[in-house]
Amino acid sequence: LHYPLRRQRQMCIRDRKESDPEYWQFIGKQIDEYLLPFDLLRPNFKTDCLVPHSFLIQFKFTLAKPFISRDDEVFYIIENPVKKDKVFKVPMLSPSGWKGNLRWTAGRNFVGTLSTDIDEIFAKRLQLIRMFGNETPAINRYFNGCISQKLFSKKEKNEIEEIDKEFQQYLEREIPSTKDVAGVQGRLYFYPTFFDKIDLEVINPHDRKTRAGKNPIYFEVVPATATGAFGLLWFPFDKVEDSAARKQALKADWDVLKQALKNMFFTYGFSAKKTSGFGVIENDICDKRFAIAGTSIDLQEDKTDSFDIFLETIDALVKEVANE
Repeated sequence: LHYPLRRQRQMCIRDRKESDPEYWQFIGKQIDEYLLPFDLLRPNFKTDCLVPHSFLIQFKFTLAKPFISRDDEVFYIIENPVKKDKVFKVPMLSPSGWKGNLRWTAGRNFVGTLSTDIDEIFAKRLQLIRMFGNETPAINRYFNGCISQKLFSKKEKNEIEEIDKEFQQYLEREIPSTKDVAGVQGRLYFYPTFFDKIDLEVINPHDRKTRAGKNPIYFEVVPATATGAFGLLWFPFDKVEDSAARKQALKADWDVLKQALKNMFFTYGFSAKKTSGFGVIENDICDKRFAIAGTSIDLQEDKTDSFDIFLETIDALVKEVANE
C-alpha cells in the first residue's frame, strides 16, 4: 500500500499482536467506496441468463487461522507481502487461487478413494477434468503415479506410461474435441475474495548453537477474524441441449464438490503453509445464497448458520431438482 515510507517502517517493527486501525480503515474505505458500489465484493448475480440447472453458491466466512499468500509486487517495504488487488490495494484471493486450492483438495479426495476398477478410476478422473479443466503436467504425473501404486503396488515408469496412454485414449473417446484442441474448459467458475483486515507475522529462525534468532523474517497475512465472501458458479456449457444429462451432471458434480469444499475450508485450508494449519475458516457462515437457474430456487439468507447446515440444505435442493 502507498503509505509514507516512515509509516511502512513503523508497521514492520511493531508487535505482530497489535492491531493496525489505520490500515484497516483504509481497507474499509476502499471496500465502501469502490468494491460495494460496483458489486465487486459480492457480485449480485442474476441466474435467468444462464443455462438451466447452472447453480451459484455465495456465503460470507470468517477466518479461524491466518491466510498467507505471495504478491507479485516487485518493490515493497518487506519481502513477503500478501496478495492485493492491483487497483484498490485490498488483500484478496484470486479466482485462480480458489480454483487451484479446490482442485488440489478434490484431487486428494480422488486419490484417497481409488479402487482397483480401472474404468471407475478413469470415470472419476474424467469428472474432475469436466469440473476443473484439463490436467497440468504435474497433476497428470501425480494421478498416474497414484493409480500405478494402487493397481500394481509400485510406481514403475512402464506402468505409469501405460496408464497415461490408456487414459488419453479414454479421454479422446469421451471428449472427441481433445483430439484437435489441447485444453478442456471446466464447468466451475470462481469469484475473487476481498478481505477486510491485514496484519504482520514474524518468523525468527534460531541458531542451533546459540538458540537465539538474529534475522527475523516479516511477512504480511490476513489475520484470523478477518472476513471474506466466497463465490462459485457451476455452468454446464457442454450439456446445453440435454436436460436429462444436465441433471445427471448436476447431481454427480455436486457430490464431488460438497466434499471438496468441506475439506478445503476445514481440513486442508486454502492458504500457503497448509501443513501448518493456515487458511481454515470458522464453522459459522452468513449472507448465504444458493440459486439454480431455470428453477424457482434462489435461497438468500442473512442469518448465521453452520457450514454443515448450508451444505445439507443445498444437497436436498440439488436432489430435488435432479430427480424431477
